[in-house]
Order: sequence, then structure tokens, then C-alpha cells
Amino acid sequence: MLQKLMKKKLRGGMSRHLRPMPEEQSDPETFVVPSPDGDSEAGVGGTPGNHEEMELQCSHAAPLLMAGPTNSCAGCAPMIEETPAMNQHADVFAHLTSASYQGKEGRASDLEHVLERARNAGVSHIINGCEDLQHTLNLLKMSRGAEGVYCAISLDPGVFREKGTRALYLTEVRRLAKKYRGVVVGVTLTGFKNYKAPSFVRRLERALGVAVDQQLPLFLKWKKKVSKLVLNFKELLQLLPTIIIYSFEGSKQDAQTLLDNGFYIGISCRSVMVPHTFEALASLPMNQVLVHSGEPEFNYLNDHPLASTTFPAAPRNTWRTGLMLEGRGEPACVAQAVEVVAATRGEDVAEVAAQLWKNACEVFFPHEDVCGGVY
Repeated sequence: MLQKLMKKKLRGGMSRHLRPMPEEQSDPETFVVPSPDGDSEAGVGGTPGNHEEMELQCSHAAPLLMAGPTNSCAGCAPMIEETPAMNQHADVFAHLTSASYQGKEGRASDLEHVLERARNAGVSHIINGCEDLQHTLNLLKMSRGAEGVYCAISLDPGVFREKGTRALYLTEVRRLAKKYRGVVVGVTLTGFKNYKAPSFVRRLERALGVAVDQQLPLFLKWKKKVSKLVLNFKELLQLLPTIIIYSFEGSKQDAQTLLDNGFYIGISCRSVMVPHTFEALASLPMNQVLVHSGEPEFNYLNDHPLASTTFPAAPRNTWRTGLMLEGRGEPACVAQAVEVVAATRGEDVAEVAAQLWKNACEVFFPHEDVCGGVY
């Protein structure tokens, strides 16, 4: 399997950057896979089969991420209490399809306001980690009405048990990645507990074949054993344009090992709250570092002592639409994470932000006009 991937790689070249393909005008589609019970269902895990049921709460809001900061949401509080010079940021791994933003936790959906706060904070590009094909279809639909929203598709959602369903899933991932090139800008891989098991090795090779074919950056979530994983499969992983170890919470030594092997480190809003990771940030080279928000439950930074920007927020019992929910982070918090990183290093926020933005452009958006002149 590895030899086949290497041959494909040699034929396709070793381009580091994504090549945009002509956009097709058809809508994102559902597909049919056998369910674990043997019945055919649309999507993954019993997802709906018609487009109406897949509409997002925010699908009507076309101007959410239009150029320039705005405060157009009806009922929105002023988005940022302090207004420093605007830096540009990319949230390279968000969870916009989380129930927390979708009105499924006893609150009205506030995704429109979440996106607007992000734009007002300078977060112009958001890559959403899509856990399965239903999340991917929802995100593709969202991206048509919200400029600057992108997708990284999971290669292994872990929901298939019947023989053959995983292969069908990967076929569909490959099709969507090719069809919506420019919106699908990466893939993710999880579930590597038994990374030495022969069955896992075969599964990994097949999954990574999609990323190699499409030359998409790969996201791997940080775990202590990820260092062993990437070293054991170094030859295979080298076929990929870029590998990002996101939600990094390791030590300086862990970080240096990853950097020395050419991987990027994704610093989440949670990362800057982990003491040994916080210390590592003080001396790491910044040319292979990216920043992202992560899961809503763990990326709230309004009360971080090194964050100079704060957002109007309220606890659950007094929360209203337009305010940030206390304890729940969102993509706008990336701006705060950059401030924390800069303060940790004793460097200018604008300089750190510019380097992190440059890194994101090089990996994900090299062909966009907005990235022109940053190299």
C-alpha cells in the first residue's frame, strides 16, 4: 500500500500548496452508505437525506464575514471593549458545527454573532474540523453564505462497523475534496490508539491515500503517543504536503521533536492555559506554529491575565443573544490567544500575529489575494 502511495506521489509531484480547481455549481449532496444495522441511510450515522433538513441556523446570513469589522447584528453589544490596531488571524481548527453554537443546548442559536465577533476581532479565515460527512455538508452550505469559512474533513469518523462502509466513506471524502477544492483545505485523522496493530496500519494507509491523492494538509490531534506515531509512520507521512499537530499540550521537548521532523504545531486557546506548554511557547521558533480556537468548552480566554482584549460576556442565567457566553470560547478568542503568546515571548503582538498569519497563508491559502505579500 505504501509503495502505491509513493508512486502516486511521484506522479503527482510534491507541491506544498493547494491547487484550486474550478468550482462546480451544484449543491452539496448527501450520499448513501449501509448503516450498521444493514439499512441504507443518507449521510453518516443516520443523517437526513433532504437538503431542507440540513439547513443551518446561519444559512440566511450572507454578509457575516464581509470585509471590515461590523456591528450589524440586531441586538449585538459592542463586540470588543478594547480596540487595538487590527491584526489578521486564521483560526485553523474551529468547531462551528458544535451544538453549543447551533441552539441545541437550551439557548437560541448565536452562530451569526459568533462569526461576526470573529470578524471584528480580525479572524478572517476559519477552518472547521468536520467530524463526519453530515458536518461536512453543513459546513459546505455555511461557506456559501459566510465568506472565509473552510473545512477539514475527518478521514476516520469511527462510526462504521460493517465491512465495506469505511471504503465507501473514503470514496465520498475524496469526491467532496476534489469537487469543493478551495473550501475543503485539509483532512483530520483520529482514533490511533493501537497504532502498531496490523489492521490499523492498513486502515491508516488507506485513509492517508485520500490526503496524498488530493495533496491536503493533515491534522492530527495532540496526544503523548502522537510523537511515536509520526516517527513510526514517518515515510508514509512524508508524502503529505503538511502535517499539523493541533491542540498541542506537550512540553518544549515534545514540541522540538515535532518541529525537527517538519510538522506544524497548532496552539489552541486551551494550550496557553497548560503550564508546561505555556513555558515552551516562550522559546519555540514561530515559523511552524499555527493558532486555533478548538472545542468551545475549553477555549474561553476572557479571564486570562495576559489577554489584553476582552469581549462582552454574560453567564448562562443572564445570557442573551449578542453576548459571548461565559466559559464558552469561540473563534474570536484566537485574537486573545495570539496576545497571550506574544506576552509570553515578550514580543510585539502585531509581529507575532503577522508571523502566524503568514504561516496559515503558506499552508492553507497560498492562492488567495488576501495573502499576497505576506511571504
